[in-house]
Amino acid sequence: MTRRTRVAVVLLAAGALALAGCSTTSNDSAQQAAQSTTEQLSTTAQHAVPYPLSQMETGGFLERTELKEHLLRQNDKNAIRYIVLLTQMAQVIAQYTISGMVFDPNSQLTNTQNIETGGYGNGNGYYNDVVDSTGDNGTWGPEAGAAAFFTTAGVEIQVPQGVNWVESDSPLNITSTPLVTLNANAAPSTNHGGMPVGGH
Repeated sequence: MTRRTRVAVVLLAAGALALAGCSTTSNDSAQQAAQSTTEQLSTTAQHAVPYPLSQMETGGFLERTELKEHLLRQNDKNAIRYIVLLTQMAQVIAQYTISGMVFDPNSQLTNTQNIETGGYGNGNGYYNDVVDSTGDNGTWGPEAGAAAFFTTAGVEIQVPQGVNWVESDSPLNITSTPLVTLNANAAPSTNHGGMPVGGH
């Protein structure tokens, strides 16, 4: 490469950098202008409608208060609660008085994942993999049932998948019309031979 060619390449590179610098500066200026407008809008909004911090401190945080009450009730081992099991069509299957709370049988007392460490066979270092650990019963996979609870008589009942349930700390006394009814006094339309009753 001749000296003249080298000078031309250097000049072209410098020109490209200069154009890129102008473009970046231009973009930065637009970004800064937009950001400044956004910050002014936020400041104006905060002054016009300030956050009611003093009211929140004295009488707010209702959701936190209710979550705290929920946690205290759910963890009261002496609590008596009630559950209604329903079909997908909202037909009542059963109602129970329970001791404690409804729980998920897939919750665990141990960790759900382990970190497995080992070395590569070719001696090129070590690896760390995250693998599923066994459940509390020593097996893998989900437990049977979507929910479970203990009745006041100490009976454990597991609710299968597809069954809806409503839990409360007061009896709901939900009732529904049976899907199938039988009139005990109804006369059969045919006799045991398949002939119409009263027919010849």
